[in-house]
Amino acid sequence: MRDILDRHWSVLFTDPVLVDVLPRRPLMMARRARNLGDLLVNSHYIPPRPNPFGSGGPLRGCFPCGHCVACPNILRTTSFACSEGKRTFSINQRITCASTHVVYYATCPCSLIYVGLTSRELRVRVREHVRDINAAGSVEDVSLLKTLPRHFRRHHGCDARSLRVRSIDVVHGDVRGGNLRKTLAKRESKWIVSLNTKRLKSLIPHVCFFSVILVIFILVYTSDWRTEDEKIYSRVPQRAITPFYPYFIEENEKCKEGAPFLVLLIPSAPQEFHTRNVLRNTWANESLVNGVHIIRLFLLGRSKSNDEKVIQESAHFHDIIMQDFLDSYYNLTIKTLMGIEWVSRLCPKVKYIMKIDSDMFFNPWLLVERILQPQRPPKKNFFTGMITLNGLPFREKDSKWYMSTKTYSKMFYPPFCTGTGYVFSGDMAKKIYLAATSMQMFPFEDVFVGMCLEKLGVKIFELSENWFRRDRVPYDRCKFTRLVTMHHFTPEELLKIWPDFSVAVKTCNKNGLDNEIKHWASVVFPPLF
Repeated sequence: MRDILDRHWSVLFTDPVLVDVLPRRPLMMARRARNLGDLLVNSHYIPPRPNPFGSGGPLRGCFPCGHCVACPNILRTTSFACSEGKRTFSINQRITCASTHVVYYATCPCSLIYVGLTSRELRVRVREHVRDINAAGSVEDVSLLKTLPRHFRRHHGCDARSLRVRSIDVVHGDVRGGNLRKTLAKRESKWIVSLNTKRLKSLIPHVCFFSVILVIFILVYTSDWRTEDEKIYSRVPQRAITPFYPYFIEENEKCKEGAPFLVLLIPSAPQEFHTRNVLRNTWANESLVNGVHIIRLFLLGRSKSNDEKVIQESAHFHDIIMQDFLDSYYNLTIKTLMGIEWVSRLCPKVKYIMKIDSDMFFNPWLLVERILQPQRPPKKNFFTGMITLNGLPFREKDSKWYMSTKTYSKMFYPPFCTGTGYVFSGDMAKKIYLAATSMQMFPFEDVFVGMCLEKLGVKIFELSENWFRRDRVPYDRCKFTRLVTMHHFTPEELLKIWPDFSVAVKTCNKNGLDNEIKHWASVVFPPLF
Protein backbone atom coordinates (compact mmCIF):
# COMPACT_ATOMS: atom_id res chain seq x y z
CA MET A 1 0.00 0.00 0.00
CA ARG A 2 2.85 2.36 0.81
CA ASP A 3 4.49 1.73 -2.58
CA ILE A 4 1.19 2.36 -4.37
CA LEU A 5 0.63 5.62 -2.49
CA ASP A 6 4.18 6.81 -3.14
CA ARG A 7 3.83 6.02 -6.82
CA HIS A 8 0.45 7.67 -7.38
CA TRP A 9 0.30 10.43 -4.72
CA SER A 10 1.41 13.04 -7.24
CA VAL A 11 -1.76 12.38 -9.28
CA LEU A 12 -3.88 13.85 -6.50
CA PHE A 13 -1.97 17.12 -6.70
CA THR A 14 -3.41 17.78 -10.15
CA ASP A 15 -6.70 18.55 -8.40
CA PRO A 16 -6.87 22.29 -7.53
CA VAL A 17 -8.75 21.59 -4.28
CA LEU A 18 -6.75 18.63 -2.97
CA VAL A 19 -3.41 20.34 -3.58
CA ASP A 20 -4.11 22.70 -0.68
CA VAL A 21 -5.40 19.97 1.65
CA LEU A 22 -3.12 16.99 1.26
CA PRO A 23 0.39 16.82 2.75
CA ARG A 24 3.37 16.47 0.49
CA ARG A 25 4.00 12.87 1.50
CA PRO A 26 1.40 10.36 2.75
CA LEU A 27 1.90 8.85 6.17
CA MET A 28 1.06 5.19 6.66
CA MET A 29 0.18 3.35 9.85
CA ALA A 30 -0.91 -0.26 10.12
CA ARG A 31 -1.51 -2.71 12.91
CA ARG A 32 -1.71 -6.43 12.29
CA ALA A 33 -3.85 -8.83 14.27
CA ARG A 34 -2.29 -10.78 17.11
CA ASN A 35 -1.04 -14.20 16.07
CA LEU A 36 -0.16 -17.33 17.97
CA GLY A 37 3.39 -16.15 18.56
CA ASP A 38 2.08 -13.06 20.34
CA LEU A 39 -0.19 -15.12 22.55
CA LEU A 40 2.33 -17.75 23.65
CA VAL A 41 4.52 -16.99 26.68
CA ASN A 42 8.33 -16.94 26.57
CA SER A 43 9.92 -20.36 26.76
CA HIS A 44 12.57 -19.16 29.22
CA TYR A 45 12.38 -17.60 32.64
CA ILE A 46 13.32 -13.93 33.01
CA PRO A 47 14.29 -13.21 36.64
CA PRO A 48 12.97 -10.01 38.23
CA ARG A 49 15.31 -7.04 37.95
CA PRO A 50 16.71 -5.81 41.29
CA ASN A 51 15.71 -2.37 42.51
CA PRO A 52 18.85 -0.17 42.40
CA PHE A 53 17.36 2.07 45.12
CA GLY A 54 16.81 -0.75 47.62
CA SER A 55 13.60 -2.25 48.89
CA GLY A 56 12.17 1.13 49.85
CA GLY A 57 12.87 2.90 46.58
CA PRO A 58 10.45 3.28 43.64
CA LEU A 59 10.61 0.34 41.26
CA ARG A 60 8.29 1.37 38.42
CA GLY A 61 7.88 4.68 36.60
CA CYS A 62 9.78 7.34 34.67
CA PHE A 63 12.45 9.09 36.78
CA PRO A 64 14.86 11.87 35.71
CA CYS A 65 18.32 11.48 37.15
CA GLY A 66 18.48 15.14 38.26
CA HIS A 67 22.00 15.69 36.95
CA CYS A 68 21.83 15.90 33.10
CA VAL A 69 20.72 18.83 30.92
CA ALA A 70 17.68 16.86 29.71
CA CYS A 71 16.18 16.44 33.19
CA PRO A 72 14.18 19.73 33.14
CA ASN A 73 12.18 18.36 30.20
CA ILE A 74 11.64 14.84 31.63
CA LEU A 75 8.70 14.35 33.97
CA ARG A 76 8.80 12.14 37.07
CA THR A 77 5.69 10.00 36.86
CA THR A 78 4.37 6.48 37.40
CA SER A 79 1.28 6.79 35.15
CA PHE A 80 -0.09 8.76 32.19
CA ALA A 81 -3.36 9.28 30.32
CA CYS A 82 -4.45 9.08 26.68
CA SER A 83 -5.09 12.22 24.63
CA GLU A 84 -8.77 12.31 25.57
CA GLY A 85 -8.15 11.63 29.29
CA LYS A 86 -10.58 8.72 29.32
CA ARG A 87 -8.02 6.07 30.21
CA THR A 88 -4.99 5.99 32.48
CA PHE A 89 -1.97 3.73 31.99
CA SER A 90 0.64 2.66 34.55
CA ILE A 91 4.32 2.44 33.72
CA ASN A 92 5.30 -1.13 34.53
CA GLN A 93 9.08 -0.74 34.45
CA ARG A 94 11.68 1.59 35.87
CA ILE A 95 12.94 4.00 33.19
CA THR A 96 15.51 6.76 33.69
CA CYS A 97 17.36 9.32 31.55
CA ALA A 98 20.00 6.70 30.78
CA SER A 99 17.56 3.99 29.63
CA THR A 100 17.86 2.79 26.05
CA HIS A 101 15.36 1.25 23.63
CA VAL A 102 12.44 3.21 25.01
CA VAL A 103 9.10 4.50 23.75
CA TYR A 104 8.42 8.03 24.99
CA TYR A 105 5.46 10.36 25.20
CA ALA A 106 5.98 14.12 24.55
CA THR A 107 3.48 16.92 25.21
CA CYS A 108 3.32 20.67 24.72
CA PRO A 109 1.24 23.44 26.41
CA CYS A 110 -1.59 22.56 23.98
CA SER A 111 -1.77 19.12 25.62
CA LEU A 112 -1.19 17.49 22.25
CA ILE A 113 0.70 14.22 22.22
CA TYR A 114 3.67 12.92 20.25
CA VAL A 115 4.77 9.26 20.59
CA GLY A 116 8.29 8.38 19.52
CA LEU A 117 11.01 5.79 20.02
CA THR A 118 14.75 5.79 20.45
CA SER A 119 17.32 3.02 20.70
CA ARG A 120 19.80 5.41 22.31
CA GLU A 121 19.68 6.90 25.80
CA LEU A 122 16.50 8.84 26.43
CA ARG A 123 18.38 12.01 27.40
CA VAL A 124 20.21 12.03 24.06
CA ARG A 125 16.94 11.99 22.16
CA VAL A 126 15.39 14.67 24.39
CA ARG A 127 18.41 16.95 23.85
CA GLU A 128 17.95 16.50 20.08
CA HIS A 129 14.30 17.56 20.34
CA VAL A 130 15.26 20.63 22.41
CA ARG A 131 17.97 21.56 19.92
CA ASP A 132 15.64 21.19 16.92
CA ILE A 133 12.90 23.27 18.56
CA ASN A 134 15.31 26.08 19.47
CA ALA A 135 16.74 26.12 15.94
CA ALA A 136 13.36 25.99 14.18
CA GLY A 137 13.08 29.80 14.01
CA SER A 138 16.03 30.01 11.62
CA VAL A 139 14.54 27.64 9.02
CA GLU A 140 12.83 29.46 6.13
CA ASP A 141 10.70 26.60 4.77
CA VAL A 142 8.50 25.35 7.62
CA SER A 143 7.57 22.20 5.67
CA LEU A 144 11.16 21.00 6.01
CA LEU A 145 10.91 20.86 9.79
CA LYS A 146 10.13 17.69 11.70
CA THR A 147 6.86 17.27 13.57
CA LEU A 148 7.79 18.67 17.02
CA PRO A 149 9.88 21.66 15.83
CA ARG A 150 7.21 22.63 13.28
CA HIS A 151 4.45 22.62 15.93
CA PHE A 152 6.51 24.57 18.48
CA ARG A 153 7.43 27.19 15.87
CA ARG A 154 3.84 27.72 14.80
CA HIS A 155 2.24 27.73 18.25
CA HIS A 156 4.82 28.17 21.01
CA GLY A 157 7.47 30.53 19.67
CA CYS A 158 10.21 27.89 19.47
CA ASP A 159 10.31 27.71 23.29
CA ALA A 160 11.64 24.25 24.15
CA ARG A 161 11.26 24.86 27.90
CA SER A 162 7.58 23.93 27.66
CA LEU A 163 8.35 20.51 26.15
CA ARG A 164 7.57 17.68 28.57
CA VAL A 165 8.68 14.09 27.96
CA ARG A 166 7.89 10.92 29.87
CA SER A 167 9.17 7.48 28.96
CA ILE A 168 6.34 4.94 28.95
CA ASP A 169 7.86 1.64 27.79
CA VAL A 170 11.25 -0.02 27.45
CA VAL A 171 12.40 -3.09 25.51
CA HIS A 172 15.02 -5.34 27.07
CA GLY A 173 17.22 -7.70 25.11
CA ASP A 174 16.11 -11.32 24.88
CA VAL A 175 18.57 -13.92 26.15
CA ARG A 176 18.18 -15.62 22.76
CA GLY A 177 18.86 -12.46 20.79
CA GLY A 178 16.28 -10.94 18.45
CA ASN A 179 15.62 -7.74 16.56
CA LEU A 180 15.31 -5.07 19.27
CA ARG A 181 14.64 -2.34 16.73
CA LYS A 182 11.72 -4.27 15.23
CA THR A 183 10.28 -5.05 18.68
CA LEU A 184 10.64 -1.40 19.64
CA ALA A 185 8.78 -0.29 16.51
CA LYS A 186 5.94 -2.70 17.37
CA ARG A 187 5.69 -1.20 20.87
CA GLU A 188 5.58 2.31 19.41
CA SER A 189 2.75 1.29 17.05
CA LYS A 190 0.89 -0.24 19.98
CA TRP A 191 1.09 3.00 22.02
CA ILE A 192 0.12 5.17 19.04
CA VAL A 193 -3.11 3.18 18.79
CA SER A 194 -3.68 2.95 22.57
CA LEU A 195 -3.17 6.67 23.13
CA ASN A 196 -5.30 7.74 20.14
CA THR A 197 -2.50 9.89 18.75
CA LYS A 198 -3.75 9.05 15.25
CA ARG A 199 -6.75 11.33 15.89
CA LEU A 200 -7.05 15.08 15.71
CA LYS A 201 -5.69 15.72 19.23
CA SER A 202 -2.12 14.75 18.36
CA LEU A 203 1.07 16.21 16.99
CA ILE A 204 1.22 13.52 14.27
CA PRO A 205 0.18 14.94 10.87
CA HIS A 206 -3.18 13.57 9.84
CA VAL A 207 -5.58 13.17 6.98
CA CYS A 208 -9.18 12.13 7.43
CA PHE A 209 -9.14 8.39 8.03
CA PHE A 210 -11.94 7.63 5.61
CA SER A 211 -10.38 9.87 2.95
CA VAL A 212 -7.14 7.90 3.17
CA ILE A 213 -9.04 4.61 2.89
CA LEU A 214 -10.93 5.96 -0.12
CA VAL A 215 -7.72 7.13 -1.82
CA ILE A 216 -6.02 3.79 -1.15
CA PHE A 217 -9.00 1.90 -2.54
CA ILE A 218 -9.07 4.03 -5.69
CA LEU A 219 -5.34 3.71 -6.28
CA VAL A 220 -5.28 -0.03 -5.67
CA TYR A 221 -8.35 -0.58 -7.81
CA THR A 222 -7.08 1.52 -10.70
CA SER A 223 -3.69 -0.21 -10.60
CA ASP A 224 -5.50 -3.52 -11.16
CA TRP A 225 -7.06 -2.21 -14.36
CA ARG A 226 -3.87 -3.06 -16.18
CA THR A 227 -4.07 -6.41 -17.91
CA GLU A 228 -1.54 -9.12 -17.20
CA ASP A 229 0.02 -8.47 -20.62
CA GLU A 230 0.42 -4.76 -19.86
CA LYS A 231 2.15 -5.58 -16.60
CA ILE A 232 4.52 -8.01 -18.35
CA TYR A 233 5.32 -5.65 -21.22
CA SER A 234 6.04 -2.87 -18.72
CA ARG A 235 9.02 -4.89 -17.47
CA VAL A 236 10.85 -4.96 -20.81
CA PRO A 237 11.75 -2.22 -23.32
CA GLN A 238 9.41 -2.02 -26.30
CA ARG A 239 11.10 -2.18 -29.69
CA ALA A 240 10.60 -3.59 -33.17
CA ILE A 241 11.19 -7.32 -33.60
CA THR A 242 14.38 -7.69 -35.65
CA PRO A 243 16.76 -10.68 -35.95
CA PHE A 244 20.15 -10.78 -34.21
CA TYR A 245 21.82 -11.94 -37.43
CA PRO A 246 20.85 -11.76 -41.12
CA TYR A 247 18.87 -14.73 -42.41
CA PHE A 248 20.59 -17.08 -44.83
CA ILE A 249 17.37 -19.13 -45.18
CA GLU A 250 14.15 -17.56 -43.84
CA GLU A 251 11.05 -19.40 -45.18
CA ASN A 252 8.89 -16.31 -44.76
CA GLU A 253 5.93 -17.95 -46.56
CA LYS A 254 5.54 -20.78 -44.06
CA CYS A 255 2.57 -19.26 -42.19
CA LYS A 256 0.82 -17.61 -45.14
CA GLU A 257 -1.87 -20.30 -45.32
CA GLY A 258 -3.10 -19.58 -41.80
CA ALA A 259 -1.99 -19.54 -38.20
CA PRO A 260 -0.94 -23.03 -37.06
CA PHE A 261 -1.96 -24.55 -33.75
CA LEU A 262 1.56 -25.71 -32.91
CA VAL A 263 5.03 -24.82 -34.19
CA LEU A 264 7.87 -27.26 -33.49
CA LEU A 265 11.27 -25.55 -33.17
CA ILE A 266 13.96 -28.23 -33.57
CA PRO A 267 17.64 -27.20 -33.25
CA SER A 268 19.75 -29.24 -35.64
CA ALA A 269 23.35 -29.32 -36.84
CA PRO A 270 23.89 -28.68 -40.59
CA GLN A 271 25.43 -32.14 -41.16
CA GLU A 272 22.49 -34.03 -39.55
CA PHE A 273 20.68 -34.72 -42.84
CA HIS A 274 19.70 -38.26 -41.87
CA THR A 275 18.33 -37.20 -38.47
CA ARG A 276 16.10 -34.56 -40.06
CA ASN A 277 14.72 -37.08 -42.56
CA VAL A 278 13.93 -39.54 -39.77
CA LEU A 279 12.12 -36.86 -37.76
CA ARG A 280 10.07 -35.82 -40.78
CA ASN A 281 8.78 -39.38 -40.98
CA THR A 282 8.19 -39.91 -37.25
CA TRP A 283 7.20 -37.44 -34.54
CA ALA A 284 7.87 -34.26 -36.60
CA ASN A 285 5.39 -35.28 -39.32
CA GLU A 286 3.22 -32.19 -39.78
CA SER A 287 0.09 -34.24 -40.55
CA LEU A 288 0.49 -36.66 -37.66
CA VAL A 289 -2.28 -35.31 -35.41
CA ASN A 290 -5.57 -35.24 -37.27
CA GLY A 291 -7.42 -31.93 -37.29
CA VAL A 292 -4.50 -30.02 -35.73
CA HIS A 293 -2.36 -27.73 -37.89
CA ILE A 294 1.31 -28.29 -36.98
CA ILE A 295 4.41 -26.96 -38.71
CA ARG A 296 8.05 -27.86 -38.03
CA LEU A 297 11.14 -25.71 -38.33
CA PHE A 298 14.70 -26.98 -38.09
CA LEU A 299 16.98 -24.29 -36.64
CA LEU A 300 20.47 -24.16 -38.14
CA GLY A 301 23.55 -21.97 -38.12
CA ARG A 302 26.19 -21.67 -40.84
CA SER A 303 28.86 -24.34 -41.39
CA LYS A 304 32.04 -24.43 -43.42
CA SER A 305 31.16 -27.34 -45.70
CA ASN A 306 27.43 -28.11 -45.68
CA ASP A 307 25.69 -24.86 -46.57
CA GLU A 308 25.02 -25.78 -50.21
CA LYS A 309 23.54 -29.16 -49.29
CA VAL A 310 21.36 -27.47 -46.65
CA ILE A 311 20.10 -24.99 -49.26
CA GLN A 312 19.10 -27.87 -51.54
CA GLU A 313 17.38 -29.66 -48.64
CA SER A 314 15.50 -26.48 -47.73
CA ALA A 315 14.35 -25.98 -51.31
CA HIS A 316 12.80 -29.45 -51.21
CA PHE A 317 11.18 -29.51 -47.75
CA HIS A 318 10.81 -25.79 -46.88
CA ASP A 319 11.23 -26.49 -43.15
CA ILE A 320 14.69 -25.02 -42.40
CA ILE A 321 15.66 -21.54 -41.23
CA MET A 322 19.29 -20.46 -40.96
CA GLN A 323 21.01 -17.27 -39.84
CA ASP A 324 24.53 -16.06 -40.53
CA PHE A 325 26.24 -17.29 -37.35
CA LEU A 326 28.53 -20.29 -36.77
CA ASP A 327 26.63 -23.42 -35.75
CA SER A 328 28.06 -24.63 -32.42
CA TYR A 329 26.88 -25.86 -29.02
CA TYR A 330 27.61 -22.52 -27.35
CA ASN A 331 25.50 -20.71 -29.95
CA LEU A 332 22.42 -22.75 -29.03
CA THR A 333 20.93 -19.71 -27.28
CA ILE A 334 21.22 -17.67 -30.49
CA LYS A 335 19.73 -20.56 -32.47
CA THR A 336 16.72 -20.85 -30.16
CA LEU A 337 16.15 -17.09 -30.17
CA MET A 338 16.24 -17.23 -33.98
CA GLY A 339 13.23 -19.56 -33.90
CA ILE A 340 11.40 -17.45 -31.31
CA GLU A 341 12.05 -14.28 -33.33
CA TRP A 342 10.83 -15.97 -36.52
CA VAL A 343 7.58 -17.01 -34.85
CA SER A 344 6.91 -13.64 -33.20
CA ARG A 345 7.53 -11.77 -36.48
CA LEU A 346 6.21 -14.09 -39.20
CA CYS A 347 3.73 -16.30 -37.32
CA PRO A 348 2.42 -14.15 -34.44
CA LYS A 349 -1.02 -15.81 -34.26
CA VAL A 350 0.26 -19.31 -33.55
CA LYS A 351 -1.43 -20.89 -30.52
CA TYR A 352 1.55 -22.80 -29.09
CA ILE A 353 5.27 -23.29 -29.68
CA MET A 354 7.39 -26.24 -28.65
CA LYS A 355 11.17 -26.22 -28.63
CA ILE A 356 12.46 -29.79 -28.70
CA ASP A 357 15.91 -31.28 -29.33
CA SER A 358 16.53 -33.59 -32.28
CA ASP A 359 17.67 -36.54 -30.10
CA MET A 360 14.31 -36.84 -28.35
CA PHE A 361 11.39 -39.26 -28.48
CA PHE A 362 8.23 -37.12 -28.66
CA ASN A 363 4.57 -38.06 -28.25
CA PRO A 364 2.59 -35.30 -30.00
CA TRP A 365 -0.81 -36.90 -29.29
CA LEU A 366 -0.39 -36.71 -25.53
CA LEU A 367 0.94 -33.13 -25.70
CA VAL A 368 -2.00 -31.89 -27.76
CA GLU A 369 -4.71 -33.77 -25.89
CA ARG A 370 -3.67 -33.51 -22.26
CA ILE A 371 -1.75 -30.21 -22.12
CA LEU A 372 -2.66 -27.96 -25.07
CA GLN A 373 -6.30 -29.05 -25.42
CA PRO A 374 -7.36 -27.48 -28.76
CA GLN A 375 -11.05 -27.66 -27.81
CA ARG A 376 -10.45 -24.96 -25.17
CA PRO A 377 -9.47 -21.27 -25.60
CA PRO A 378 -5.71 -20.82 -26.05
CA LYS A 379 -3.76 -20.29 -22.85
CA LYS A 380 -1.98 -16.98 -22.22
CA ASN A 381 1.37 -16.39 -20.52
CA PHE A 382 1.80 -20.16 -20.43
CA PHE A 383 5.15 -21.94 -20.19
CA THR A 384 5.81 -25.50 -19.06
CA GLY A 385 8.14 -28.45 -19.33
CA MET A 386 10.43 -30.30 -16.93
CA ILE A 387 11.13 -27.71 -14.25
CA THR A 388 14.55 -27.32 -12.63
CA LEU A 389 14.55 -25.47 -9.29
CA ASN A 390 17.64 -24.20 -7.48
CA GLY A 391 19.94 -25.32 -10.29
CA LEU A 392 23.60 -24.95 -9.34
CA PRO A 393 26.11 -23.43 -11.81
CA PHE A 394 29.02 -25.75 -12.59
CA ARG A 395 32.18 -24.11 -11.24
CA GLU A 396 34.60 -26.86 -12.39
CA LYS A 397 36.60 -25.53 -15.34
CA ASP A 398 36.78 -28.93 -17.04
CA SER A 399 32.97 -29.21 -17.19
CA LYS A 400 31.07 -28.78 -20.44
CA TRP A 401 28.67 -26.52 -18.54
CA TYR A 402 31.34 -24.50 -16.69
CA MET A 403 30.12 -21.11 -15.51
CA SER A 404 32.50 -18.59 -13.96
CA THR A 405 31.45 -16.37 -11.06
CA LYS A 406 32.35 -13.37 -13.20
CA THR A 407 29.73 -14.35 -15.80
CA TYR A 408 27.13 -15.47 -13.26
CA SER A 409 27.77 -14.66 -9.60
CA LYS A 410 24.55 -15.94 -7.99
CA MET A 411 24.45 -19.24 -6.11
CA PHE A 412 21.44 -20.66 -7.98
CA TYR A 413 19.99 -20.35 -11.45
CA PRO A 414 16.40 -19.06 -11.65
CA PRO A 415 13.68 -21.68 -12.23
CA PHE A 416 13.85 -22.97 -15.81
CA CYS A 417 12.64 -25.83 -17.99
CA THR A 418 15.33 -28.17 -19.29
CA GLY A 419 16.12 -27.48 -22.93
CA THR A 420 15.36 -31.00 -24.10
CA GLY A 421 11.74 -29.98 -24.55
CA TYR A 422 9.40 -27.23 -23.36
CA VAL A 423 6.19 -25.70 -24.68
CA PHE A 424 4.77 -22.19 -24.35
CA SER A 425 1.81 -20.18 -25.59
CA GLY A 426 2.14 -18.13 -28.77
CA ASP A 427 1.87 -14.78 -26.98
CA MET A 428 5.04 -15.59 -25.02
CA ALA A 429 7.28 -15.59 -28.11
CA LYS A 430 7.40 -11.81 -28.46
CA LYS A 431 7.71 -11.30 -24.70
CA ILE A 432 10.64 -13.71 -24.38
CA TYR A 433 12.40 -12.16 -27.36
CA LEU A 434 11.97 -8.60 -26.05
CA ALA A 435 13.34 -9.69 -22.68
CA ALA A 436 16.28 -11.40 -24.40
CA THR A 437 17.20 -8.28 -26.38
CA SER A 438 17.53 -6.31 -23.13
CA MET A 439 19.80 -8.87 -21.44
CA GLN A 440 23.36 -10.04 -21.86
CA MET A 441 23.55 -13.25 -23.86
CA PHE A 442 24.05 -16.44 -21.82
CA PRO A 443 25.60 -19.64 -23.27
CA PHE A 444 23.05 -22.11 -21.86
CA GLU A 445 19.78 -21.69 -23.72
CA ASP A 446 17.38 -23.23 -21.19
CA VAL A 447 18.82 -21.21 -18.28
CA PHE A 448 18.72 -18.05 -20.38
CA VAL A 449 15.05 -18.57 -21.22
CA GLY A 450 14.45 -19.03 -17.47
CA MET A 451 16.18 -15.68 -16.89
CA CYS A 452 13.86 -14.08 -19.44
CA LEU A 453 10.81 -15.52 -17.66
CA GLU A 454 12.12 -14.18 -14.35
CA LYS A 455 12.53 -10.72 -15.87
CA LEU A 456 9.01 -10.87 -17.29
CA GLY A 457 7.56 -12.03 -13.99
CA VAL A 458 6.03 -15.14 -15.63
CA LYS A 459 5.88 -18.27 -13.49
CA ILE A 460 6.43 -21.69 -15.05
CA PHE A 461 3.29 -23.80 -14.98
CA GLU A 462 3.74 -27.00 -12.98
CA LEU A 463 2.04 -29.98 -14.60
CA SER A 464 0.04 -32.47 -12.57
CA GLU A 465 2.13 -35.39 -13.85
CA ASN A 466 5.75 -35.96 -14.83
CA TRP A 467 5.14 -36.03 -18.58
CA PHE A 468 8.47 -34.50 -19.61
CA ARG A 469 11.59 -36.61 -19.05
CA ARG A 470 15.15 -35.47 -19.73
CA ASP A 471 16.77 -38.85 -19.08
CA ARG A 472 16.77 -41.94 -21.21
CA VAL A 473 13.87 -44.27 -20.48
CA PRO A 474 13.99 -47.88 -21.76
CA TYR A 475 11.32 -48.35 -24.39
CA ASP A 476 8.03 -49.59 -23.03
CA ARG A 477 5.24 -49.30 -25.55
CA CYS A 478 2.43 -48.56 -23.08
CA LYS A 479 4.53 -46.45 -20.74
CA PHE A 480 5.61 -44.23 -23.65
CA THR A 481 1.98 -43.44 -24.46
CA ARG A 482 1.83 -41.68 -21.06
CA LEU A 483 4.95 -39.53 -21.59
CA VAL A 484 5.52 -36.48 -23.80
CA THR A 485 9.32 -36.46 -24.15
CA MET A 486 12.20 -38.86 -23.50
CA HIS A 487 15.88 -38.13 -24.13
CA HIS A 488 18.80 -39.77 -25.94
CA PHE A 489 17.24 -41.61 -28.87
CA THR A 490 19.24 -42.10 -32.06
CA PRO A 491 17.55 -41.91 -35.50
CA GLU A 492 17.97 -45.68 -35.89
CA GLU A 493 16.20 -46.31 -32.57
CA LEU A 494 13.36 -44.00 -33.59
CA LEU A 495 12.87 -45.82 -36.88
CA LYS A 496 12.85 -49.13 -35.05
CA ILE A 497 10.32 -48.35 -32.32
CA TRP A 498 8.03 -45.84 -34.06
CA PRO A 499 5.82 -48.42 -35.88
CA ASP A 500 5.24 -50.31 -32.63
CA PHE A 501 4.56 -47.09 -30.72
CA SER A 502 2.01 -46.09 -33.36
CA VAL A 503 0.11 -49.28 -32.55
CA ALA A 504 0.54 -48.79 -28.81
CA VAL A 505 -1.12 -45.35 -29.02
CA LYS A 506 -4.34 -47.11 -30.00
CA THR A 507 -4.17 -50.34 -28.04
CA CYS A 508 -2.60 -49.63 -24.66
CA ASN A 509 -4.67 -48.82 -21.59
CA LYS A 510 -3.70 -45.20 -21.05
CA ASN A 511 -5.28 -44.79 -17.57
CA GLY A 512 -7.61 -41.93 -18.22
CA LEU A 513 -6.70 -40.68 -21.69
CA ASP A 514 -10.03 -40.03 -23.36
CA ASN A 515 -11.27 -41.44 -26.65
CA GLU A 516 -10.17 -38.45 -28.70
CA ILE A 517 -6.55 -39.59 -28.77
CA LYS A 518 -7.76 -43.00 -29.97
CA HIS A 519 -9.77 -41.26 -32.67
CA TRP A 520 -6.70 -39.42 -33.97
CA ALA A 521 -4.68 -42.62 -34.00
CA SER A 522 -7.42 -44.47 -35.89
CA VAL A 523 -7.48 -41.78 -38.56
CA VAL A 524 -3.70 -41.65 -38.96
CA PHE A 525 -3.20 -45.43 -38.88
CA PRO A 526 -6.52 -46.93 -40.13
CA PRO A 527 -5.05 -50.30 -41.24
CA LEU A 528 -3.66 -50.94 -37.75
CA PHE A 529 -6.74 -49.98 -35.77
